Amino acid sequence: MSEQALNPLQRAYLLGRSGMFPLGGTSMHDFRQWHGKLDTATLRASVARLAQKHPALRTLIDEAQLVQRVLPVPGEHFDCIDLTDLDLAQALQRLEQLRDELSHHVLTLEQAPWFIWLVQLPENPDYESVVFCSFDGLILDGYSIAQLLKELFGAPLPNPEAAPPITRTAQNVFFANNERDRAYWQAKVDTFDARTELPWQQPLETIRRPSYRRQGIVIDRAAWQRIAASGARHRLLPNTLLTAVIFEVLSYWAKERHLLVSLPVSNSALLDGLANHSSFIVVDYRHAATSGFCARARALQKDVLDAMGHLSCAGVDIAKQLVKKFSCPITLPVALTNGLSWGEPLRFDHLVPAAGISRTPQLALDIRLTLSADGDLLIDFDHVEQALSVALARRILKGIHTRLMQLEQAQDLDSLVEYTGDAPAVSAAAQHPAPEDYLGQIAHHLLDIPPDKPALVCAGQTLSYVVLGQRVATLRAALNDCGIGPGQVLAICLAKSPEHVCVALACALSGIIWVPIDMDSPAERLSYLLGNCRAEAAVTAVPLAGIRNLDITALLAPPDGEVARHTPTPCYTIDERAAYYLYTSGSTGRPKCVVLNNLATANVLTQTRQRWQVTADDVLMAVTPFHHDMSVFDVFATFAAGATLVLPALDEIKNAQAWAQRVEQHKVSVWCSVPAIVDMLLACAQEGQLDSLRLIAQGGDYIKPGVIKALRQRLPVARLFSLGGPTETTIWSVWHEIGADDTEQIPYGQALPGNDYYILDEQHQHCPVDAVGSICMAGVNLSNGYLLDGELSQDEFILLKDPAGQWRRAFRASDKGYRRADGNIIFAGRDNGYLKVRGVRIASAEVEQVLARHPLIRDAAVVLCSNPVHEEHELVAVYRQHSVEPLAVAQLKSFLRSLLPESHIPSRWLAVEAFPLTANAKVDRNALQRLAQAQLHGPGRSAPTVASQAPQGQPVYELLRQYVSPVLLHAELSADSDLLGLGIRTPQLKQLASQLSQLTNTQIDLLSLAKCRTVEEVVQFTTALTALAHDNVQV
Repeated sequence: MSEQALNPLQRAYLLGRSGMFPLGGTSMHDFRQWHGKLDTATLRASVARLAQKHPALRTLIDEAQLVQRVLPVPGEHFDCIDLTDLDLAQALQRLEQLRDELSHHVLTLEQAPWFIWLVQLPENPDYESVVFCSFDGLILDGYSIAQLLKELFGAPLPNPEAAPPITRTAQNVFFANNERDRAYWQAKVDTFDARTELPWQQPLETIRRPSYRRQGIVIDRAAWQRIAASGARHRLLPNTLLTAVIFEVLSYWAKERHLLVSLPVSNSALLDGLANHSSFIVVDYRHAATSGFCARARALQKDVLDAMGHLSCAGVDIAKQLVKKFSCPITLPVALTNGLSWGEPLRFDHLVPAAGISRTPQLALDIRLTLSADGDLLIDFDHVEQALSVALARRILKGIHTRLMQLEQAQDLDSLVEYTGDAPAVSAAAQHPAPEDYLGQIAHHLLDIPPDKPALVCAGQTLSYVVLGQRVATLRAALNDCGIGPGQVLAICLAKSPEHVCVALACALSGIIWVPIDMDSPAERLSYLLGNCRAEAAVTAVPLAGIRNLDITALLAPPDGEVARHTPTPCYTIDERAAYYLYTSGSTGRPKCVVLNNLATANVLTQTRQRWQVTADDVLMAVTPFHHDMSVFDVFATFAAGATLVLPALDEIKNAQAWAQRVEQHKVSVWCSVPAIVDMLLACAQEGQLDSLRLIAQGGDYIKPGVIKALRQRLPVARLFSLGGPTETTIWSVWHEIGADDTEQIPYGQALPGNDYYILDEQHQHCPVDAVGSICMAGVNLSNGYLLDGELSQDEFILLKDPAGQWRRAFRASDKGYRRADGNIIFAGRDNGYLKVRGVRIASAEVEQVLARHPLIRDAAVVLCSNPVHEEHELVAVYRQHSVEPLAVAQLKSFLRSLLPESHIPSRWLAVEAFPLTANAKVDRNALQRLAQAQLHGPGRSAPTVASQAPQGQPVYELLRQYVSPVLLHAELSADSDLLGLGIRTPQLKQLASQLSQLTNTQIDLLSLAKCRTVEEVVQFTTALTALAHDNVQV
């Protein structure tokens, strides 16, 4: 009995069976189901005849010795299951159970891994027999399986002589690994920077027991022939044309429209005898809408044909390189298996195919192309249900079908329009009532509300609506006397105070464009803010240089101490004319002056007051700075409703304990702020202090599910809202009421009535449901633009075609997100939230959101720091914790590793007591990065260590300890100890590489070892290399 060593692909399939790795615990399994009428004895004889003829069907896989042996006598590979004693309904139910069991069955390796089951049913008008066929990829590839089925179910062969065994030379055609091909693929791999990222339901690395499902579409034979002929006129092969369509549509759902896909190849058709003669190539597809379909297809065809000329470098070796580069066990989660060249379609008079599915270890999606018995094109998705949802798989298949029908009908592929997919035509623009005259409501309340009704509470003083109205009237008259009238610009340079509120109200009612200025700004920045907006004057408490000052005390003191009798009549307008300016952060480093109008503001206030049911009985608290857009709601919604507004005193503005006291003291019912402020409030509030709150809204930053959980525990009946939208879209333009099901992920929400939100890719094409893209907004809430040196600018505002084909003005935010099937938008990070470490792009939000789920972590942010020793970037996690006891970094890393790839695990960790915040109470990432850089790499920090002590018993650690510099013998040797900081240099590394090679029984070279920066990275490197030596890779 001859034996041969298993090839790398077979060893990889064995590893996939083990369940040691994600998307594993399964065999490379091809399962088929056929319906018809078959005689048990005849089929049993056919199975035995085939087993005797083909050595592959007698091949025993020795998992321990990693060899294969061809047995002289076949084992038992057939069983008949007789269900004829059952009634038909019971038999069909049992048949379904059998299919579910057998389709996920892992064949034993005690004999050649294949099996045929024949199920005989009671009398049935449709079919009497069902055949289940199960083949393992360890011994057969797709082409070989197709040929075997032809022999099994076709006419008996006249000469069933044994097929010749496969020679060693033929087996190794894909594994010669010649230098030319190795160099080609090394150069290709160097250009690959990310794996395929579809809207996976959960991180692929967390899927340990995958379940599989098949869904598919059918293109009838005539249509497929016309499509192929159309491609031929453009010198495109049918396989290329079909692959180009599939990639074009699939990339519609992929991050940045990028795919990295494996394409299995086989030379079984060229060899005598059936076996698994397969490997795969890797194709990197990047969709460019500007190129046109034909140009993209030709480029794809060239790429594939070039790769086919370098097949001696096996796909397994390519996978090894990708695993090493991406530091991730799942690098090729998508494959496209083309069976169109597997010979004539399977067609039998007495049998019809009924079902089938393939399973491949570490594949989340296998796209399979075959022909039916009638020559129809079958496109099937065999996908892991935990990875790709059934609904999304259906949508993608529907998109492929739609695109193929467009190709069939196209007169010329060169003029084929860009695929637009199933972008949701959600529109709220025409679904809203006319906004209310909120300024008219405010004017009415200032005059006609009961005299004792409190309007504004601050620092122990209460202003009634009557007093507030008098002050606003006095200011309006004074400003008119100063020559400040409608359309002119007035800067409000006051601290957060009742006076600030009065000036804003006076300006709004007089049609004066008001600009709240952050008075904590440095002098240079303050000068820019005032100069850029071309303010006529500034209302001040302390004189400012370079501008006309209107002293607030003087403005509020009318002649003879009486309320002015010549108050101008209100002259505002509820339209799109400029009403007020707000400064927001700019990507250029200078603040941008956003021009806002009363119509957009009226829409927000009207929709919000109605949905939140804000009435005169409510009490709101203004904790947001007055130069921030959310404060516009605090002030103007409160007084439009006739409610009461509570302002923290100057010494309470950043005091969360004082906020909680004011909530309790004044029975605050509605709270609206950024999440960081809510978090601070919860941390400082005592039991019962927040019980009066009936509604809490958060916006402007990521909302942590942990905070929502804490709010639910404290205030179980309170309504909770998520708010969103940049300043350019007026206060907020997207919202979501947080329900009981929103536990792991808080939606950004849906557009306010009167607005539309779109998700666009890099080519400004609409993304489909679940695909990540840039968030864009159009509608009534859209601001007028930016004011730059007194002139209106449309920078960052774009024109886009909506799904109905209409051009619309829109704002493209730096936020990334996707739309769920329920219409809710989910925030997915920011354009500037992408970090690149060792060639791998990492979304900081992805790491932060997972880390925030750790029960002991209160806040977390991920930044990029520069390591001056290694002259490269490193990923740093900065965090706040709930407990006072220090956390073990090893524990945090272990937690992340259960949810994220290795490339996303921070190499450095920094615990802080508080996060620096911007003036708008958002996390100041720039300050956080500077803090981390200084703490980790400032003077005297060349060899930082953390509390995660290295296990003393690990051989690698013990080897490292031998090479620590004598002057540092008492230094802590921890997981994060810096090798250079421990005194390990090139001579020591050479010796260390030699000893590690002996220790791990692998070849470890100096150059690879020199890339390791820390003790833990040496351990990880040697562990990974040892695993890779045993083909610890996915195929």
